[in-house]
Amino acid sequence: MEISLGIQKAQKEVLDQIENRLNKRVLDPVFTDFIDVLDDISSLACRLEGEEADRLLGFKVQVENILSRNNVLVVDQTGVEFNQKVHKVVEVVSGDARIVTRVLKPGYILNGRVLRPAEVVITREKSDE
Repeated sequence: MEISLGIQKAQKEVLDQIENRLNKRVLDPVFTDFIDVLDDISSLACRLEGEEADRLLGFKVQVENILSRNNVLVVDQTGVEFNQKVHKVVEVVSGDARIVTRVLKPGYILNGRVLRPAEVVITREKSDE
């Protein structure tokens, strides 16, 4: 009985590893493409007005919903401590140490893997510079 449980546990671990590898090779690139589309939509929407902008933003919401339904998490919080695993510093300003004050581009995480780090502005105390 113990041997059977050990084999089942080993099989589950192998299957989990295979699933993680498949996700990384197949799903990550697809979701990264969706993220690029979101960036393009946001950029274009800033240049449009009225009904065209509204339609484009409606499409953006649909793409965001696709990512959300597939457990892609958005990293876009301000007022949080800088985390080098999920943030990429683009600019540093004076203030409390290592706090994200602005998100220039949101980041995205899938199953604990960073698809893209958030591009952020952080604060740093003058004595840290």
